[in-house]
Amino acid sequence: KQHIGKAKRRKRTLAFSAMIILLAVFAGFTWWAMNERSKAAEALKQKELAEQKMRENMKLIISADRMNVVYRGIENQISVVASGVSLEDVNASVTNGKLKFKEPGKYILMPGRGNEVVFNTYAKLDSQTKNMGKIIFRVQDIPDPIAKIDGKRGGVISKETLLELGRLEADLENFPFDLRFVVKSFKMKAYKNGFTTEYYTTGAEFSDEQKKVIEELYNGGMIDFTSITAMGPDGKIRPIGSISLKVLDKKHYEEFILEKND
Repeated sequence: KQHIGKAKRRKRTLAFSAMIILLAVFAGFTWWAMNERSKAAEALKQKELAEQKMRENMKLIISADRMNVVYRGIENQISVVASGVSLEDVNASVTNGKLKFKEPGKYILMPGRGNEVVFNTYAKLDSQTKNMGKIIFRVQDIPDPIAKIDGKRGGVISKETLLELGRLEADLENFPFDLRFVVKSFKMKAYKNGFTTEYYTTGAEFSDEQKKVIEELYNGGMIDFTSITAMGPDGKIRPIGSISLKVLDKKHYEEFILEKND
């Protein structure tokens, strides 16, 4: 019986020791796992802080080269200025339009039919593409030019000047871009001896028939240019108003200018 009792106690001792060893191994593994998890969490936190700091230091300034308005039918120059990131790592896209890459930081935007364009920018960070922000441009049509001759929309002109110029012009006043409009057609109405004569021509220049009417016009006669149309870089032909002129011969025009300046 003593022998059997000793065997049982030894068996219990061995079982208890094994349990202690297993608990120690489990505790060690748990500590190692928690430590590794803590290291991974800290590394992720540091990475996020570094990316946040990089984003804070990284600034992109997006602007149309003239203003925050872009015009339909023409090429609008868009500039991107970067701080904290190379422009070679910056890409862009737009809604409602076509965007053409010109060089790092320079794009050409052709707006679509909507009223605004969203210009999105992206930067490459650590082999990942990050959204760096956007700007919304308002979209407007190119305004209509104004019909002029000798810089005038109407008033008094000398016959000599009118014949020397020999053409109408389409002037886009107070517009930020240097755009050229071409007069495509117009009518000229002349009033002589109580009668009205009307002559139509294509292009901007006076026809030979129109020039002859101007030459024969008496001093103080009236001429109206109407139904004037012009075409701009967007290819759209549009009406641009009319011009009404009182035509004076050289002598009377010089007298008119002297009286005006007095």
